[in-house]
Amino acid sequence: DSNIAKMSAGRETSDQRQQLLEQLAVQQDKHAMLRSELQSYHDCDPAVLQEKADVTEQLKDASNRWTDNVFSVKSWCKNKFSIQEAVLNKQFDIPEDLDYLP
Repeated sequence: DSNIAKMSAGRETSDQRQQLLEQLAVQQDKHAMLRSELQSYHDCDPAVLQEKADVTEQLKDASNRWTDNVFSVKSWCKNKFSIQEAVLNKQFDIPEDLDYLP
């Protein structure tokens, strides 16, 4: 009971306390609004943009690696089985314009 009495000292209901609580609620709402606005600018952060550029470069390298694998298998099939490239592309649904990414 003594702890409760100590903690509730200064928390008596008063007009000043009520005004301060209302101000606190307004400031908390403003803080939440500013936090959400700051989050909307997250995509423009230079660190985030650099991370996206790095990931894009890795994905481009992986895509070119797979394209190279497709060309290698096509070459092996053409040499091993004497298949024309157009027939091979049609059989395996390989686009005629398949090429590396720049």
